Amino acid sequence: MCLQFAWRETERPDARAMPDNPPPFRCPICRCSQYEVVSVATPRGEIRRTPFYACCGCTVMFRDPVAFTRFDPTRVTAGRTTGAAHQH
Repeated sequence: MCLQFAWRETERPDARAMPDNPPPFRCPICRCSQYEVVSVATPRGEIRRTPFYACCGCTVMFRDPVAFTRFDPTRVTAGRTTGAAHQH
């Protein structure tokens, strides 16, 4: 079950660097507005919280909700290769 987290509820080592009025979370991939803490079960059956979060819409994982919200996937460019397949 995904719950919408308030920014101040996230526990991050660098929480003091969090902006005073951050924008609301919005996944740059699927535009979902909710994310959840990623937890895992240990071999002894204990549930442990990880430093990761997951979007509730597309399940992409990230560590920083503020930075991830500001990510723009349309601005990512891949380097061009100069291998034999590209020679004419």
